[in-house]
Formats: sequence, structure tokens, C-alpha cells
Amino acid sequence: MATNWPNSVQTFTNPSAGDSLNSPSHSAQHTTVNDTVEALQEYAGMVLVKETTIGSGVSLVTVTDAFSSTFDNYRILINVDNSSTAGMLMTLNNHASGNYYYSKTETSWAGVINCFGGVAQNDFAIGSTRSSNGTCISVELMNPNRAEITAYSAESVYFLTSGYSERIQGYHNSLSQATNVTVFPSSGTMTGGTIRVYGYNNG
Repeated sequence: MATNWPNSVQTFTNPSAGDSLNSPSHSAQHTTVNDTVEALQEYAGMVLVKETTIGSGVSLVTVTDAFSSTFDNYRILINVDNSSTAGMLMTLNNHASGNYYYSKTETSWAGVINCFGGVAQNDFAIGSTRSSNGTCISVELMNPNRAEITAYSAESVYFLTSGYSERIQGYHNSLSQATNVTVFPSSGTMTGGTIRVYGYNNG
């Protein structure tokens, strides 16, 4: 029996002790399981590629082998604490300095809006963090491992009564192919957290 996935959830018949190899059919069981695993690889919407723990007192964290030809687009989820107020930044290996561009809109809980831009920068701005308060950052990254312009959008929230939410978009102006991503604060050191890289299945 072939798999039903992704049209419906696949069910399996578990053999009991003493069952012969043809009841249920041993070969049919293998065929169904193999087809289901292949379908999951093809149709699973988002796949965890890499998870990295952020240590205490570190100035940067590099996630290696984060990008490959398996996926075109990625989501990076970052939970981070920092020793001081700082901007959070990101670079990609093989992407030259001076070619990062972005615009940022920052909105306070009181509704105050600030806008910033970065032209020919050495890194992507992805958010901000405050001392002793966690920050959540979500980055959508398009084409980091393809010989195309790499585009991104990021959202961040940090948790203070005077805190902000931020929305940032940008691109890297070259056709470089990255495999690694590095995350770091503009000042101070990171004191903990996690970085998770997910690939969007091309389907």
C-alpha cells in the first residue's frame, strides 16, 4: 500500500508476535513506511536544520552548516539575553562587508515610531536587546545559499515597560552563497539563549 500523506494522515498495521511475514505483508509494510518517509521529506513545511545554544559571556555565535542547496529559504528564531543595551546584528559567511542594506521601523509601547536606515553596512540589523531582559527575534532569510541576491526581514520584541517592537527589511548586494550565519550584539556580551535555523521545504 502506498502512502496517503500529505492528503491524509497515514495509518500503519502493527504486526503481533507470532504473525507470519505475509500477514500483514512484510514487503507491503516496508513499502508504505518508505513511501511515507519520502513524502515527509518532500512535503514537510518547515524542517529544523540546526539548533545552537548561546553561552554566557560570548561576543558572537556562529551557526555552521546552517544553509545548503536543500532549501532556498529559511527562518531563524533567536532567544537571547545580553549584558547591556545593544543592537543585535547578523552576518553571513562569503557575504562581503559593505554590501548589507536595510531599513528599520521601531514602535514603542506608547506608539512612538522611529525609522532608521543602513546603506552599505557591514552586517544586517535584526533587532535590539536590553540588559537582563530576554529578546525574541524572528528572521526570514531568502536565498542565502543560492547565487542570487539574499533578502531578509526581521521582527524583534524585547520585554521592558519602555520597550519596543521592531520590523526590519533588507538585502545583501551580491550573488554570494552562504553556509554559516553569525549573530552578535553591537556592544556587551550575550549571556544565554538559543538560535534555531529552520528550512522551508521547497516541496
